[in-house]
Amino acid sequence: MPGEAVEQVFKTTGVPTHTFVRPVEFDRLTIALRAPGRGAVIEGPSGIGKTTAVAKALEVLGVQQSVTALSGRRRDHADHIAALSADSDFGTVVIDDFHRLDESVRARVADLLKLLADADEPHRKIVIVGINKAGDSLVSFAPDLVNRIDVIPFDVEPTDKVADLVDRGCAALGVRMAARDSIVTEAAGSFCLAQLFCLEACVQAGYLDSAAGPSVIDTSFEPIRQQVLARQAARFGRVLRDFARGVTFHPDGRAPFVHLLRWLIDADGWSISLRDRSLDTPASGRASVRCSTRACWAS
Repeated sequence: MPGEAVEQVFKTTGVPTHTFVRPVEFDRLTIALRAPGRGAVIEGPSGIGKTTAVAKALEVLGVQQSVTALSGRRRDHADHIAALSADSDFGTVVIDDFHRLDESVRARVADLLKLLADADEPHRKIVIVGINKAGDSLVSFAPDLVNRIDVIPFDVEPTDKVADLVDRGCAALGVRMAARDSIVTEAAGSFCLAQLFCLEACVQAGYLDSAAGPSVIDTSFEPIRQQVLARQAARFGRVLRDFARGVTFHPDGRAPFVHLLRWLIDADGWSISLRDRSLDTPASGRASVRCSTRACWAS
């Protein structure tokens, strides 16, 4: 008789059940979602857990069944989003991947957010989920939105929350994981990476479900890391190589672009300000940073 399937415990897609841990901003997110009429923007890097947190917060509020979930990645959804208007009774709409929408559609949504906030609408609400600075993008279309929306940034999670995720998964499977501490550290505040590492540890140990698996997953961390990185290379490898090469030739060579990647790796969060980095760089290196910055904006 099969037990709890490992891929349903350490989930790498969809909304987790056993391993859901409330992110730092969860309470702030819940308050923003229940405020009538006022727009909410949840922003952060791809894969940080924004969509999962929104789904769980709506579940806590008991309104998940009455919410319309749309994605900027789908053409039919984009048409639906473009058709939203102040005259339509659309209830609560969550727009995921907002940054993928055409600029004209994003501008229309910004105007609608302002109208709903001013009317203090009790039955209509728009929730935006997007990448870093999605809130700034909205404000660029409608500057007076600044005090009419709640922006909830998602970033690196504390180590203790990542550890909680790993421990919950192990408890659900009834196992102890030898690489637990390394996984918590190397996940670098990412729930998604922690799930990937844990699932890979189980797979390498031949652990399929809780009915027949061993009590200890003794896979060492290095082969786990190598396999997860190899899989991620298919998605990100070419992007990183193209970025490191630079978009145009510069007298300083490609070093500035490699430096930008290093700064991002060493940053406390998962984003950096190129303008701030330029100011913090010694004068001898500022030209290179400015050169890289202009190239990044161009790309």
